[in-house]
Amino acid sequence: MMRLKLRISGSVQGVGYRFFMQGLARRQDLTGWVRNCSNGDVETEAQGQKERLEDFILQLEKGHPWAQVSKIMREPLPEKILEKGFEIRF
Repeated sequence: MMRLKLRISGSVQGVGYRFFMQGLARRQDLTGWVRNCSNGDVETEAQGQKERLEDFILQLEKGHPWAQVSKIMREPLPEKILEKGFEIRF
Protein backbone atom coordinates (compact mmCIF):
# COMPACT_ATOMS: atom_id res chain seq x y z
CA MET A 1 0.00 0.00 0.00
CA MET A 2 1.27 3.46 -0.84
CA ARG A 3 0.03 7.04 -1.08
CA LEU A 4 1.13 9.68 -3.57
CA LYS A 5 0.44 13.36 -4.06
CA LEU A 6 0.29 14.19 -7.76
CA ARG A 7 0.23 17.57 -9.47
CA ILE A 8 -0.91 17.39 -13.08
CA SER A 9 0.00 20.30 -15.36
CA GLY A 10 -1.27 21.14 -18.81
CA SER A 11 -4.71 21.82 -20.20
CA VAL A 12 -6.54 19.89 -17.48
CA GLN A 13 -9.23 22.25 -16.15
CA GLY A 14 -12.64 22.82 -17.70
CA VAL A 15 -12.56 19.52 -19.60
CA GLY A 16 -13.98 17.05 -17.04
CA TYR A 17 -10.55 15.85 -15.93
CA ARG A 18 -11.43 15.59 -12.21
CA PHE A 19 -14.46 13.41 -12.99
CA PHE A 20 -12.28 11.33 -15.34
CA MET A 21 -9.75 10.89 -12.50
CA GLN A 22 -12.45 9.94 -10.02
CA GLY A 23 -13.73 7.23 -12.36
CA LEU A 24 -10.21 5.86 -12.92
CA ALA A 25 -9.48 5.85 -9.19
CA ARG A 26 -12.69 4.03 -8.36
CA ARG A 27 -12.04 1.38 -11.02
CA GLN A 28 -8.52 0.88 -9.60
CA ASP A 29 -9.95 0.67 -6.04
CA LEU A 30 -7.93 3.71 -4.94
CA THR A 31 -8.86 6.13 -2.18
CA GLY A 32 -8.15 9.85 -1.95
CA TRP A 33 -9.28 13.11 -3.51
CA VAL A 34 -8.76 15.47 -6.45
CA ARG A 35 -9.14 19.26 -6.79
CA ASN A 36 -8.37 22.13 -9.15
CA CYS A 37 -5.52 24.50 -8.27
CA SER A 38 -5.64 28.26 -8.81
CA ASN A 39 -2.73 28.10 -11.28
CA GLY A 40 -4.57 25.76 -13.69
CA ASP A 41 -3.05 22.50 -12.42
CA VAL A 42 -5.00 19.61 -10.90
CA GLU A 43 -3.82 18.15 -7.59
CA THR A 44 -4.67 14.74 -6.18
CA GLU A 45 -3.77 12.42 -3.35
CA ALA A 46 -4.28 8.78 -4.23
CA GLN A 47 -3.69 5.65 -2.17
CA GLY A 48 -3.74 1.97 -3.01
CA GLN A 49 -1.68 -0.96 -4.21
CA LYS A 50 1.53 0.13 -5.95
CA GLU A 51 0.66 -1.59 -9.25
CA ARG A 52 -2.76 0.05 -9.34
CA LEU A 53 -1.29 3.47 -8.59
CA GLU A 54 1.23 3.05 -11.40
CA ASP A 55 -1.56 2.08 -13.82
CA PHE A 56 -3.61 5.08 -12.58
CA ILE A 57 -0.69 7.41 -13.38
CA LEU A 58 -0.24 5.87 -16.84
CA GLN A 59 -3.92 6.51 -17.56
CA LEU A 60 -3.59 10.09 -16.28
CA GLU A 61 -0.65 10.65 -18.65
CA LYS A 62 -2.71 9.42 -21.60
CA GLY A 63 -5.38 11.74 -20.33
CA HIS A 64 -8.97 12.50 -20.89
CA PRO A 65 -9.87 12.95 -24.59
CA TRP A 66 -10.20 16.74 -24.14
CA ALA A 67 -7.24 17.21 -21.77
CA GLN A 68 -3.60 17.72 -22.62
CA VAL A 69 -1.21 16.62 -19.86
CA SER A 70 2.26 18.17 -20.01
CA LYS A 71 3.72 17.00 -16.68
CA ILE A 72 2.88 14.92 -13.60
CA MET A 73 4.87 15.59 -10.44
CA ARG A 74 4.89 12.89 -7.73
CA GLU A 75 5.48 13.12 -3.99
CA PRO A 76 5.22 10.13 -1.62
CA LEU A 77 3.04 10.63 1.46
CA PRO A 78 2.24 8.63 4.60
CA GLU A 79 -0.74 6.30 4.26
CA LYS A 80 -4.15 7.26 5.65
CA ILE A 81 -5.41 4.04 7.21
CA LEU A 82 -9.14 4.77 7.57
CA GLU A 83 -9.72 6.64 4.31
CA LYS A 84 -12.59 5.43 2.15
CA GLY A 85 -13.63 6.42 -1.36
CA PHE A 86 -12.24 8.93 -3.83
CA GLU A 87 -13.83 12.38 -3.79
CA ILE A 88 -13.76 15.54 -5.85
CA ARG A 89 -13.01 18.57 -3.69
CA PHE A 90 -14.27 22.01 -4.63
